[in-house]
Amino acid sequence: MPELPEVETIRYDLHKVFSGYQIKDISGNTEKMTQPSLKEVKKQIIGLIVQNFRRRAKLLIVDLNKNFILANIAICSLLKFWSISAYIIP
Repeated sequence: MPELPEVETIRYDLHKVFSGYQIKDISGNTEKMTQPSLKEVKKQIIGLIVQNFRRRAKLLIVDLNKNFILANIAICSLLKFWSISAYIIP
């Protein structure tokens, strides 16, 4: 489980690399980990632009142009970002 300084480092690095990218796809290997559902999340965020990365305690907040993604780094500990086409996988 990362401590606050590590979460801040993750936030800072993701902001430098992915701000301005468009989300092309999102996938997950456990349906229960995505709320309300992976299908609904896809409908709401595919095509949106990543504008900013913030954090509240150990929560990573990805601000999009019309929505946001909230990820608990302490629980999921696995976020994969591909810069070529800006896929976000929770």
